[in-house]
Amino acid sequence: MNRSKTVWPILIVVALLAGAVGGYLLAGSSDETTATSQSPGASTHEPVVPVHLAELKKRKLDETLVAYGTVVTAPGESVTVSVNYEARVKRLRVAAGQSVEAGTPLVELHPSSDTQLRIAEARDALNSAEADLALAKQRVGLGLATQSDVLQAQQRVTSAQSRVQNLSRRGSGGQVIRAKQAGIVSRIDVETGSIVTAGAPLLEMVGEGEIAVRLGVEAEDVAHIHASMPVTLEPVNLDLPSPIDGKVYLISREVDPQTRLVDVFVAPANTDRLLLHQYMRGKIAISSNEALVAPRAAVLPTEGGYRVFTVVDGRAKARDVQIGVENDGFVEITSGELRPGDQVVTTGNSELSDGMAVSEEKP
Repeated sequence: MNRSKTVWPILIVVALLAGAVGGYLLAGSSDETTATSQSPGASTHEPVVPVHLAELKKRKLDETLVAYGTVVTAPGESVTVSVNYEARVKRLRVAAGQSVEAGTPLVELHPSSDTQLRIAEARDALNSAEADLALAKQRVGLGLATQSDVLQAQQRVTSAQSRVQNLSRRGSGGQVIRAKQAGIVSRIDVETGSIVTAGAPLLEMVGEGEIAVRLGVEAEDVAHIHASMPVTLEPVNLDLPSPIDGKVYLISREVDPQTRLVDVFVAPANTDRLLLHQYMRGKIAISSNEALVAPRAAVLPTEGGYRVFTVVDGRAKARDVQIGVENDGFVEITSGELRPGDQVVTTGNSELSDGMAVSEEKP
């Protein structure tokens, strides 16, 4: 039997199988290497920050001084109500802060015990003077007195009559004090049942349009304020549809010993919405100029100053700037390479660094 003829076919089959296995292993290794090189973990994706942009503009910017104060009676405009005799307050007819018309009853008075006693004494003195006059006339008829004595007695009667009439007219039967003009009862100094001396204040009144806003200003800021400066007024903790316009008309020349502030009085253009003693905030426009401004949200503080971000070719560009006046949500840009029309980032800028990719989103 020829063995060589039997072995060769077997060797050929084995060689073919080995080649197939080797090719498979090489293909697997190549696929693994390719898969490894294309693994998602090996690729990098640059982050893109969504931002909102705003355009830099030139606009009029007012430098304002903010001060606080209260609604008060305008200096020299209040009227004090009093009587020239001692009286007892029988009844108060109004309350502090009440608006009244001309002729409105304010307070009802009754003469005090002392006033009634004085009236009684005046009447007794009148009776005595009249008796003396009658006696003087009788003595003239008897030749015991002269006409000069009669004239002196008549003068004493006239004086006593005037005194009685004066005291009686001033309140012997009580008196109701009425408002002489329309206005506001700004202060009440008495209570029902209290005794008021002659000339002492009963209450204080002010005309409807005769109120002011008194603001307290730091002494170093007074030099920047002068009469007729515009002021916008608004109540603290109370929203109005719109601020109240006013003007500075009086600046005190002394520092208040309690507040350590200088009083600045403002005349409101409209007093209908103001209440006496109401707490107010005033913004005094101390200067105005044309400036390049950016929204306040666009300006970020840094260790050395301030910074804004612009966008160039889809990437953030950091720009260091200096700022000036701040007002109504805007900031004056006083230095840097920025120009009107440049776009600055207002939202998302806190997440940016120089060169980062950004995408604009419409607000």
